[in-house]
Amino acid sequence: MKLVVPDIFYKESCIAALHESLAESISQEQTLSEIKNIEDAIQHKLDAVSGVNLRRGEVARSEFWLIDDEKYIGNIQIRYSPSGRTAESASHIYYEIRPSQRKKKYGTEILKRGLMEASILGLSEVIITCEKGNIPSQKIIEANGGEFLEEIRMEGGERPLLKYRIALPE
Repeated sequence: MKLVVPDIFYKESCIAALHESLAESISQEQTLSEIKNIEDAIQHKLDAVSGVNLRRGEVARSEFWLIDDEKYIGNIQIRYSPSGRTAESASHIYYEIRPSQRKKKYGTEILKRGLMEASILGLSEVIITCEKGNIPSQKIIEANGGEFLEEIRMEGGERPLLKYRIALPE
């Protein structure tokens, strides 16, 4: 198992994962665009490291893919400064495991490895959120040292978010 920067070498496995995630995607149109234009999507992820060609609402970030047995398992984004729908809900970390690979401890592993990368990037702590009721994500965050800070009520009937802080080793 390894954490790698997005790489065209894994494009077929990544496309398969995107197809798996399509039904639960917040933006199916964006997911379909990534599937159709995978090389451009990978380049966009690489450009985001230096803040180049960001879309509206995006911030500079590093993204890593968790690969096991040469298969794309999931991704983790580490934002250099917190970002979110609101300032109150802003976080440094976003991670996702493809549906067929959930409940196999990959979530705990990708966050553990991602936190090591965040430390290398110079962050001393990260803020991370998950939807209230997303018990698997809560357990993953807590298993990686997440300290619960607060529950954030979202406007428009969205589920509340749980906000955590994780201190990183120096």
